[in-house]
Amino acid sequence: MSTSSKVNSRDGVAAVCRPGIVPAWDVREVESRREYEGKFVLVGRHGEILAHVQGLVVHWPGLPVDVYVHDPPEALRRHRHGSCLQLLKPDARWFKLHWEKPAQTFDQARAYVEQLLAESMVDPAQS
Repeated sequence: MSTSSKVNSRDGVAAVCRPGIVPAWDVREVESRREYEGKFVLVGRHGEILAHVQGLVVHWPGLPVDVYVHDPPEALRRHRHGSCLQLLKPDARWFKLHWEKPAQTFDQARAYVEQLLAESMVDPAQS
């Protein structure tokens, strides 16, 4: 997997998705699963954070990961894959990401969500 991928710019603002670089995620072992809690981020070319959303990735042994996003921005909800975000319960503001081909690892899940964030926040034409 590449450590960065360029995203089209809008209004002269370019962004780079850098999975695994910033910021760090907290990792905990809970019973038979591993949980990663942190922020999915969109990083500018000079390292500035352009957008972020709180997230939780749960890795179950032998199964695809479960991905949760807290209170995703409206632009992400309007993304062409916004319908893949399903509200878990009213007033909780946590959404579960349902996908056609689930990620198998935390790094895959993080890269995918950060790409969605980049498309929705930087280049709505891709949304």
